[in-house]
Amino acid sequence: MATAPAPSTADYPAVALSPPGGAALRLLAYPFFFASGAAGLIYEIVWTRMLLAIFGAGLYAVCTVLAAFMAGLALGSWLLGRVSDRLGRPLRTYGALEIGIALAGAAMPLLMNGVTAVDGWIYAHLGGQFGILTAARFILAFLLLLIPTTMMGATLPVLSRFMVRRQAHLGLHVGSLYAVNTFGAVAGSFLAGFVLIASFGLLHSEWIAAGLNLFVAAGSLALSLMIERRPLSPGGPPVAATAGAPAPPTDALPPRAVQWVLWTALLSGAAALACQVLWSRSLVFSFEYLKNTTYSFSAMLTVFLAGLAVGAALIGLWIDHERQPLRLYGVLLVLIGMAVLLSVTMLYSAGGLRIADPYDPETGILNWYLAVGNIMLQTFGVLGLPTILLGMAFPAAARVVVQVGRVGGDVGRLYAYNTVGAILGALLAGFIIIPLFGLTFGLLLLGLVEIGLGLGVLHLLPACRRYAYAFGGLAAVMLVAVWIGLPAQRGLQPVTTLLDTLVFYKEGPLATVAVMENNLKERTIYVDGVGVAGTDPIMQTDQKSLAHVPMGLLATADSALTVGFGSGGASYSFLLHDRLRRVDCIEISTTVPKAAPELHAANHGFLEQEQPRYRLIFDDARSYLTHTEQRYDIIATDCTDLRYKSNANLYDLQYFEACRARLTPDGLVVVWMPLAGLSEDVFKVALRTFHRVFPAMGIFYLPNEPTHYILLIGWQDEIQLSYERFARMLAEDDVRRDLGEIYLDDPVKLLSSFIAGGPRLAEYLAGDVLNTQNNPVIEFESPKYGYFDKPLIDNLAALMEIYTSPREFMDTRRMPPEELERLRRYEQALPLIISGHAHYRNLRIEEAAMDYMKAAAITPDDLSLKRLLRFPILSERLRYEPRNSYLYVLLGRVYMLQPDLDKREMAYDLLTQGIELLQEDLAAGEEPEFTSQRLDQARGWHAELERELQAASAPLSDQ
Repeated sequence: MATAPAPSTADYPAVALSPPGGAALRLLAYPFFFASGAAGLIYEIVWTRMLLAIFGAGLYAVCTVLAAFMAGLALGSWLLGRVSDRLGRPLRTYGALEIGIALAGAAMPLLMNGVTAVDGWIYAHLGGQFGILTAARFILAFLLLLIPTTMMGATLPVLSRFMVRRQAHLGLHVGSLYAVNTFGAVAGSFLAGFVLIASFGLLHSEWIAAGLNLFVAAGSLALSLMIERRPLSPGGPPVAATAGAPAPPTDALPPRAVQWVLWTALLSGAAALACQVLWSRSLVFSFEYLKNTTYSFSAMLTVFLAGLAVGAALIGLWIDHERQPLRLYGVLLVLIGMAVLLSVTMLYSAGGLRIADPYDPETGILNWYLAVGNIMLQTFGVLGLPTILLGMAFPAAARVVVQVGRVGGDVGRLYAYNTVGAILGALLAGFIIIPLFGLTFGLLLLGLVEIGLGLGVLHLLPACRRYAYAFGGLAAVMLVAVWIGLPAQRGLQPVTTLLDTLVFYKEGPLATVAVMENNLKERTIYVDGVGVAGTDPIMQTDQKSLAHVPMGLLATADSALTVGFGSGGASYSFLLHDRLRRVDCIEISTTVPKAAPELHAANHGFLEQEQPRYRLIFDDARSYLTHTEQRYDIIATDCTDLRYKSNANLYDLQYFEACRARLTPDGLVVVWMPLAGLSEDVFKVALRTFHRVFPAMGIFYLPNEPTHYILLIGWQDEIQLSYERFARMLAEDDVRRDLGEIYLDDPVKLLSSFIAGGPRLAEYLAGDVLNTQNNPVIEFESPKYGYFDKPLIDNLAALMEIYTSPREFMDTRRMPPEELERLRRYEQALPLIISGHAHYRNLRIEEAAMDYMKAAAITPDDLSLKRLLRFPILSERLRYEPRNSYLYVLLGRVYMLQPDLDKREMAYDLLTQGIELLQEDLAAGEEPEFTSQRLDQARGWHAELERELQAASAPLSDQ
């Protein structure tokens, strides 16, 4: 059986002789490699964002960019690794590489402009051939990133060639370099995700990374010059293994052991990257706050890289003392697999890990720093152990593969294999593992792959086969234990209460989609744990208004595009308009429409019917609007809260410009805009960005429910409101019925929903800060502010301070006088309704009822107010919580305040029942002080109401 070749001094070129103090000087290279690692991660994040802005953020585009980036790294480590061992001055070469990376990084924005033009040509000619389009984009991205990523990939083998002088210290130096570079990547990930892009924008962040490269280049060239000028040691070249040095492995390596390790490095790299993808997709369900915001993904990446760095640093301290590195490598692979199995169990309990609750109920403020800390703790709880072990695996593999005379070539070869594996892992995770196996079973499968690779390595050594059997048995026991411990419902979507039911769950390539039904039989569709649409009245208002409001604003409309499928409600409402000959819907996730049958109340099953006018397009909205030749009369953007995922990209200057470029001459844009989750400054940035593209901008707020959003309307010339157009639209039976479901089947009610526009809005939005691709203000600022109702109420109040009557943009002479008078009254009632909504959201139900009643006195024909005064959510809850004394008393009180005799009689019965339940609660000792106070209050209201009802019935008895 062949043994590993012993190192020879003949492997060293004469110029590699060590000067006195050279070892100490070489230690100065570590800070340079740290900074280089930081710059590399900044580049990766910035370039990926830039390319996805061009290609779109669809699954194939994401995988294409990631694969192109990693392919360059693999190519660089392979090609330059092969020649690095012949370099006389490797530190000079390293400095030159850093200069090249800096120059390429600085030139990248200019090159991106060329890529945009070329991609437009590719899309125009190959857009209908998806496979060819994806391949062409991969080639384009690969060519763009080829030079800088190839040089990045070459830095590790070149610097390893400089650092490693003795076989006995090989593991220490290679492991230390890998650890230091990865710690630098940790810093780069943290800085890019939390500081640089938010503070300086993409372009300046890239320049900062280029500055780091130039700093590293200058330092490494200076260090090279210092070493070269020192006199050589009299002892000549370094020796391979001297007395007192740690002994090399004594066990002979089996034939082809090195090749086997290389292939396991490839497969293990694939499994590791696939695990990272699956962990990232899974962990968002554990986060109470920040969920899948840009900060949560930055925190997860930072923790993942930190685990790798810690593992590499730990093993570097003793790897050179290991006499059987092949055995160690096999054991590590097995342990990695077992840790991945354990991480599946941790995913279901990670939500319980937290430093402290970041929400202060007294102030209503979320401690953003504490929320980020909780995410990092939860992430570490799931993947801390497996990533530390993964970090140990690369130095262990290097200890087997790398020989001191071929340091650069062997390190480059190992790194290339591992990186190619990472490319495969990214592709397999999105296209095969998640669609076929899902997140939970996918992780179990990947854990078993790692275990299998480790057992295969152990079987190479006859003396270690007993370890293979022992670890195989232990892994089997762990798999069974993890399997038994899995919840019956293995989906990761949390079921928050016992009254909620999971009716649909699907883990797709790009998103995990779930549909939940609450005790009111209302359903909500969740995408990666975030509610995006549903069948409750507020969600229905959102979906229907996105279609019907813009249709009522245009005299003619032939085509419409809705961005985001959601529940399918907006698409259904658009299709109710017979004058539309074409309705397109752009949706990025193929999984979302699969939930449509479970949301029939919103979409009425229109997908199950033949719809020749309807086309569902799976693509990124930004990419589609940039490249398509289609033009539309209406472009409606329906999104979720801007803090989640990349939603804020649909609210930047470039997106709005792309929308305007695809409008017909008389077309308009409508955008769903959340009121919540944004400070007033960031809220104004979002509105100002839209206003910059559409100066003729108007804002609608639909007050039929306590809605949490507004509609931004962008005309191309001037704001145009018309009673006649809304009345003509509502003359269509299907449209009137659809809007009647949400009590908006009234042209006056729709017109009165216009709240802002013209000079007052322009003055309110004065300023220079915009949300742009380069300066994504909203994406980084929105997660920091308000996960509760205060910002919603504050932002709506700010808009009401600049209220502008819709009559200013109408020809009121064409409106029937009685309808014009109704419009004035509806405008007068609007502030009271909004005040009532604010009280309702703050659970001040009595104050809400008072405001609603004042509004109803002004507009007695407003059917939505009649519904609001019934407080249907409270009454429906009583059906499912028949022993909730608080609900009986609360609903009785708000009914008691209303003048309607029927309501007051209902209030009497409710208070009677509430008092009986409170007496039972008090007898059972449940919160005696609070219950006693509530009981006294209820008795007082009951007695007061009893007197009033007797007084009201007395005149009737006299008659």
